[in-house]
Amino acid sequence: MNAWQKHLEELYIDEGLTTRQIGTQIGFSQTTIYNSLKDAGIPIRHGNWKGGKHKTRRGYILRQAPGHPRANSKNYVYEHILIWEEIHGRPLPKGWSVHHINGIKSDNRPVNLAGLPNMKHCRVFEVKARRIRALETRVRLLEQALEQNQLMFLTLEN
Repeated sequence: MNAWQKHLEELYIDEGLTTRQIGTQIGFSQTTIYNSLKDAGIPIRHGNWKGGKHKTRRGYILRQAPGHPRANSKNYVYEHILIWEEIHGRPLPKGWSVHHINGIKSDNRPVNLAGLPNMKHCRVFEVKARRIRALETRVRLLEQALEQNQLMFLTLEN
């Protein structure tokens, strides 16, 4: 995705502007904006769209929740927070974050969400980061070993 398309995605998805509003703001026709969004693979909202939910560039799902204390200027809240609060029947405590257990930011199934104090959440990330680095090293070594064995196998065949 090029810089133009990223800018359009930000205006259309993150800020929730319509194709007409974007066109007016940046000086292009609504049709040009619509075609540019389509070319970029950005899902198009239809005329009856009144809000709802969408995915951010960072992979999180935002859902409209007017009046929610954590709502942004367009009345969107991260869906994982809303789901955690629905499950527990109370607001997420101040100083807490909702952690995606499997690391997939758009996987908002209740079994994948854990509310944690921010300090504990940071420690979880540190542990995961160390584990990921160790696994990446192991994969790299296994790939090298596999490559060497394949080369040896090819030499023995010829």
